[in-house]
Amino acid sequence: MTLNKGMKVFFQISSFALFIVAVFGLISATDSAKTGKINKVVVDIEPLQNDIYLIKNDDLAKLLNKSYDLKLKNQIVEKLDLTKIEKIIEKNDFVRDAQVYIDARNNLRIMVLQKSPILRVMLSDNTTFFIDESGKKLPVSKQAVLRLPVLTGALPAFKNEMTKDKKNVYYKAFEVIKAIDKDPFMSAMTEQLLVDDNKDISIIPKLGNHKIILGDATDLENKFKKLAIFYKEGMPPEGWSLYKEINLKFKNQVVAKKVEGEPIKN
Repeated sequence: MTLNKGMKVFFQISSFALFIVAVFGLISATDSAKTGKINKVVVDIEPLQNDIYLIKNDDLAKLLNKSYDLKLKNQIVEKLDLTKIEKIIEKNDFVRDAQVYIDARNNLRIMVLQKSPILRVMLSDNTTFFIDESGKKLPVSKQAVLRLPVLTGALPAFKNEMTKDKKNVYYKAFEVIKAIDKDPFMSAMTEQLLVDDNKDISIIPKLGNHKIILGDATDLENKFKKLAIFYKEGMPPEGWSLYKEINLKFKNQVVAKKVEGEPIKN
């Protein structure tokens, strides 16, 4: 069927009118969403390895409710400062990053990444705390039990910021534990890191009664290789109980000291 000129104009005007109605409808819906209230708050905390949570949803809810007169789900959408909410959440000791947005159903969604502790420190006065993957101090979580290597020995007070100084025992221990975490064998065997009066670092393994002297935090990959070779080829039939000390400080050799007797060089 051929449309005459008048009908074409009619359809063009009708199409344009429908477009205008749709645009105003979308604007109206958007404005309505902005002036509406938060339907509910949805918190998604990314767990650490082995499904570990250092914080709970309730911890974040309490933190946020302190900053608002009403609960968040009663707040008007357009009055919410999402950046402010993110900053409030990130004040929690265990939060590494927070992302906050409002979905199409006026739900306030909060996505949280946790900090990841890699070492537990125990001082001589029984003070204890975590060090996370960025080298920062964290309190011990009350929500979860973490099986981490423990750092003990001749340790000074820990400042809030770890200085990248090779003489700083915390920085040396931090470098050592990062290297251990990258090595499956070392990670599986390490129970404790010990700092002596000379600021040398030793590993206390889970098996045996000996310590493994690393010295400083340099050339760790090579030191770990030497230790693996010693365990595989140099360990006598008497096994783990024969030695009280395995020294990896010296280049191209391992010095093992027996419980009784002279050192053995390999």
